[in-house]
Amino acid sequence: MNEGTSPLDRLREACRIRCDELEEEEVISEMANAIGDRRLRDLVDITAKTEIQQGWKTTAHYLIKSFDETYPAPLGSGLPRTKIEPLKYREMIFSLLGCSGFEPVKEETQKILKRLSKEKSSVNASQALTKRVEKDLLKQIKKGDSLFFDLTRIDSTFSDDIRKRIEYEQTKAITQLRLVIDNNLVDVKPLWYTEYGRKTLSELGITEFNITVQHFQIVLSVLQVSQDIRTNLFESLQSSERKIEYVESTNDEYRKLLEYTINQDHDGLRHSASKHSVEHLNTLLSRALMRYNQIRSSKNYRELLSTIAIFVTIRTIDSIISLQRLIIQKDPRIATPIAMALGNFYHESSASVLVELLCTSSKTEVQTATFNALLNLSKKCPELKFIVASALKSDCRNVVLLLRLFKRINHKQ
Repeated sequence: MNEGTSPLDRLREACRIRCDELEEEEVISEMANAIGDRRLRDLVDITAKTEIQQGWKTTAHYLIKSFDETYPAPLGSGLPRTKIEPLKYREMIFSLLGCSGFEPVKEETQKILKRLSKEKSSVNASQALTKRVEKDLLKQIKKGDSLFFDLTRIDSTFSDDIRKRIEYEQTKAITQLRLVIDNNLVDVKPLWYTEYGRKTLSELGITEFNITVQHFQIVLSVLQVSQDIRTNLFESLQSSERKIEYVESTNDEYRKLLEYTINQDHDGLRHSASKHSVEHLNTLLSRALMRYNQIRSSKNYRELLSTIAIFVTIRTIDSIISLQRLIIQKDPRIATPIAMALGNFYHESSASVLVELLCTSSKTEVQTATFNALLNLSKKCPELKFIVASALKSDCRNVVLLLRLFKRINHKQ
């Protein structure tokens, strides 16, 4: 600024700079909130609007900075805000750029965004990322690292050749696997480091590296491979001592995620907040519920709440189904935290489940928790208004509560 500039001009310039800073902070905060809540549709809208107004380079810069931000902590946690989890952030960025399913490639998320910021637009950035991850993927799986490349989650834009190559390498890994048996115990550690094995062992909730032959036969029975591969794997069990070979994930965060899964490390799973943990958590949730129903101790109840809290942190849409199953429990000590948990999933599926619970529950504590959860959903789930309006036309046992909710929602809007 020139020395001859008047004080008024300097004040105007300072105000302009501060306004720009506040606008930047607001956009970054909105991005962080959408990422933390796994609201992909909102993140897409925020990104598109920012790109139109300020260009892709600035938008990518905001996305990079959003990783260091916090987002509103889950309802019932007692905290105001919490840090964005690393794998949730990575999975949301990859989904935003049309590369869902390829997150296990090695390059760090923020380095990826920094490189992509040089592209002309988000469309060009998406295309550049697609080419890069395809190349990196082929290098990784050729070395035997096919962990967490989940064919069921891969974005539809990727070619059938890539899909077939992933499937081929993952099948090859399980086909060539040889396991050691000693004193009726099978060492399944190498099985954890194959994608088919990881998914099966994770879904069964197995934590040990050494399991009995009987348990190993159960694992084989649900392993999603051909019968010939299952038979060969069982018949190839070797009793001789040898070096156990396996390939760890090239990506450090996913390597840690596998360790958290094997060790059933709740803090680690919560810290990563990866969508790949949900299947494993389903088993942990069922076990925690079974233990609590058998012995209603404080310890078992805390374990149940801890598992529910991880679902809330990860916050994938398919988690809603997992939590919904627990609502049939008549115990309000279970239904109440489930209602609070579902109040953090800003999706019409969660809204529908909670509205039905509000209409059918006869317990005051459950009604209160459900009502508050729905109020929280109304902040970021516009579909809720229409779901409540439809429920008012149906046979709702607690129509007075539902009408009160409808008025509160309309008053907010």
